[in-house]
Amino acid sequence: MYAHLYLARIASNMDPENEQGLAFPKFEKLISLIGTDTEKYKNALVEAYTYMGYFHLANKEYDQSREWYKKLQDLDPNNKDLTLTALNSYALIAFRQKNYVEARDYYQEILKLDPDNKGIQQAVLDLNKAIAAAAQK
Repeated sequence: MYAHLYLARIASNMDPENEQGLAFPKFEKLISLIGTDTEKYKNALVEAYTYMGYFHLANKEYDQSREWYKKLQDLDPNNKDLTLTALNSYALIAFRQKNYVEARDYYQEILKLDPDNKGIQQAVLDLNKAIAAAAQK
């Protein structure tokens, strides 16, 4: 299993901008091989799901991206870091789809878990301004 993970990492490093999608089939194969043995290979799946989510996000395939980040979050719902990664990704997807209310709502969920995050606090303020400006039009 780890050989497949390293092959995926190598392919990802060979295509850092994800222009060719070299790592996509490698991570896809890894996920397939892991199957239901998710607990044993959780760390490998975190890496694979994160890559797959990012790959689809970069290719503006937002529904697929959201599905991968949901799988990431579901790997361990009690893991704060995985939840924060998923919520941040959901917010970015919503923002790219110009759904600023949804993006703000995801950022507010992040603040419940990480109330001192200055970057997220600023994002909420900026989105509130954008939402208010759009409402005045």
